Amino acid sequence: MRKNDRDFMVGDWVKLLEFDGEKITGNYINARITYVTNYEQKDDYVVFSIQTYGFGYHSEDTLQKIVNRQAKSFNEYIDNYMYFEGKVLTHENILAFPSSLEQTHIHAVRHMLISEGYNPDEFKVSEIPIYGVYYFEKANKPSGTDYFSVFINDQGNIVPQYSTKKYDKDGFNTFPCRSIKEAIEKNEC
Repeated sequence: MRKNDRDFMVGDWVKLLEFDGEKITGNYINARITYVTNYEQKDDYVVFSIQTYGFGYHSEDTLQKIVNRQAKSFNEYIDNYMYFEGKVLTHENILAFPSSLEQTHIHAVRHMLISEGYNPDEFKVSEIPIYGVYYFEKANKPSGTDYFSVFINDQGNIVPQYSTKKYDKDGFNTFPCRSIKEAIEKNEC
């Protein structure tokens, strides 16, 4: 997430500088923006996804260092779905995730599954399309089996949701519900 002071668009190039908490180190990565949204962000802020295209100076793990340092120091979203997508919700896998809001949210979903009588070790993170939205499904079953999603509401609560094939009169097809079980049962797509 960052201030949209440059009217960012998909295809724009950015240079991400490494900051060690006190100063810019000189290490950097070049990246192309692959996705931009301001959905549910503060005014004048956007979230974007990037594809990296080269490291500057001597540090091949600069992106990893930037991500880990920011996540640990600010406990924010790290916006790198590759750490999470496809991972089974075992306790060990979740502890191995970078310290971040994604890790916190996925861990909470694991506990929600347990409280509803599911075995979380049978589920995996299917997709994280945007900050605060997570899709899950059975890990060792055909894609879409027991598929459900959750979102983080304005109060910071994790809320199960389901999607329908038809849109309502306001153009929405995703709706909150009370449980993961209800989300699985009502999900159409």
